[in-house]
Amino acid sequence: MASRFDRRARRARGRRRFPSDGVEFLLDYADADTFARATEAAFVDPRPVAAGGTGAFPWDFVGGSEAANWKGNNVTRINSDGSVMIEGARTNKMPESSLNTWTLLGSASVSTDDATAPDGAANADTITYAASADDALTHPTTIIAGAGSDNASAMVSCWLRSPSGAQEARIGLMDKDTSTRLLSSDFTVTTTWTRFEFLVADIGAGAASPDGLIQNSTDAAARSIEAWGFQVEEGTAFKSSDIRTAGAAATQNLDDMSFAMANVPDALKSGRFAFTFWAEFDNSHAVNGVNISLIGAAVAVRQVEIQGRTANRFQLRLRGPSGLVTTPPDVVFSIGQAVTVTCDHVAGSIEIAGATAGNGVTVGTPTGGWAADASLFIGNNGTKATPFFGVISRPVAA
Repeated sequence: MASRFDRRARRARGRRRFPSDGVEFLLDYADADTFARATEAAFVDPRPVAAGGTGAFPWDFVGGSEAANWKGNNVTRINSDGSVMIEGARTNKMPESSLNTWTLLGSASVSTDDATAPDGAANADTITYAASADDALTHPTTIIAGAGSDNASAMVSCWLRSPSGAQEARIGLMDKDTSTRLLSSDFTVTTTWTRFEFLVADIGAGAASPDGLIQNSTDAAARSIEAWGFQVEEGTAFKSSDIRTAGAAATQNLDDMSFAMANVPDALKSGRFAFTFWAEFDNSHAVNGVNISLIGAAVAVRQVEIQGRTANRFQLRLRGPSGLVTTPPDVVFSIGQAVTVTCDHVAGSIEIAGATAGNGVTVGTPTGGWAADASLFIGNNGTKATPFFGVISRPVAA
């Protein structure tokens, strides 16, 4: 463990002013006073290159090797620009994400572990479909069982790649009474690994568990597809980062990061600061009354938050000790879009830039600052109830 002197020195470096651009970083996420996530997590970047991401496509692994692409217990996911990946807890209910124990439907065949996976491991599979739209690779998602899961929604995702040229395929689930295949539309699969997703709005009711499916296209052409990383997240409308499983469902825990308020610069807790976020969700995932925490203190009334208003409506709001200090217009952003937020505790103002709609300045009343709180949280607050999913830049003095 680093000494107190080393930690102070790193904090000072994290807040230094760079003469070339005048930027003063207020926090260095590598020096968080507390960080906990008692599970591994995928080191991926959901930001497209145009939005500042380091991957060639959204969700690319960015570690450079299989070992570096998975961060161990209690290890932060910090990008090369100093931004950090923060997510709440999620569970992959597909017990074999690497597909090795899956079975075949129709005339399909499979070659296991014959391609390099997106994370660098040599465990992606090649599925060869005959000229049939019913050919599929399948596996029972044995954890989504019991009456408590009847009619639940499930977000299904999977990495697919074509060995040659453009191909097509579908993903989905068998419903809970095993009578209907709930499938996506045809995805165009290229020679670059791409993570596809499909929301099953209702998995049905019944005694069985819904099977995972990687199925041939509706055009019924004979073809080959490489596949890896099948994920099933029950009861959510957007996918999280990859969660590996090997024989049983697995949970990735909350990224729980905080700084002692005594170590937080005044600009952040009582002055003017700015930061950028890239969310793993968009307006279609808004839930009325749910306040998603971005940066803030121990309780929900002192934070910068994304509030779900009604379906498809978000607001970015600034809160102080006395509660809400700004009521800005609705904001619209897409997955991976860079949205910059500038907050002024003294003026009681919040400025939004980079969103599709809702940009501009809204002035309310002074916040009173967050200095009285013991801790500053990144991507959640003291309740841990409504964490952020995505990337948050280092805040700067504004």
